[in-house]
Amino acid sequence: MPRYVENTRFVPRDIKTFAFIEAYIRFHGFSPKFEEIARELGCTKQSVTRIIKRLEDAGCVKRSARMSRSIIPIKSPILT
Repeated sequence: MPRYVENTRFVPRDIKTFAFIEAYIRFHGFSPKFEEIARELGCTKQSVTRIIKRLEDAGCVKRSARMSRSIIPIKSPILT
């Protein structure tokens, strides 16, 4: 069973993913690919897809369908 953070529906991996995306954009000027996120988290692309979908549904990130590097952070899941 996943551990939840501060009584929200986000698990620690969601928070880490969001933080990685923000840091990556600050450093590189564009968002990471799902493969790069998966490598950083030590998980599969399918897991990253689920995490991004959960963050997107909560309004924490926005992305364009079928476009590479289109993840845009909107608001931190910690503040949701």
